[in-house]
Amino acid sequence: MNPAVLRANLAPFERLLEHNRKARIVWAHAGSDILGHWTVDLSRRLLEKHPNLYMSLRMTPGRAPRNHPLTADFRVKAEWLKLLQDFPDHFVIGGDQFIPAASVAGLGPGMTFAQISPRVRGRSRAFLDALPSELARRIGYENAVRIYKLKE
Repeated sequence: MNPAVLRANLAPFERLLEHNRKARIVWAHAGSDILGHWTVDLSRRLLEKHPNLYMSLRMTPGRAPRNHPLTADFRVKAEWLKLLQDFPDHFVIGGDQFIPAASVAGLGPGMTFAQISPRVRGRSRAFLDALPSELARRIGYENAVRIYKLKE
């Protein structure tokens, strides 16, 4: 259940970022803030101040929040494109993906997310396709390999 009142948490988040500059901290679901508080301007300010901050972009299906990177016709908003170009090594594509086993039946959050996962993947593909190719390669693949220290 969600709380009736949300407490401010930006100052503690920045203290976390400052506590250990060697720690890589990835903000999940950037661009999908339904409250509208996490803006491109806030993202820019935090990325300028905290070099250890990274962001995982979520390509929400359905009615996207006003601060989402994509327009309704699958174009990248100009302010988002500028942010991505200014911080090309600090973004990855992300999103919750649920792929249940064939034996799983019934309803529930997992099955609901599984039903929208193809749309999330489709919007992620549309987002990457709308970016300049080098930027798309970084956000779609190379940054994740580097940030998460994956083996190719």
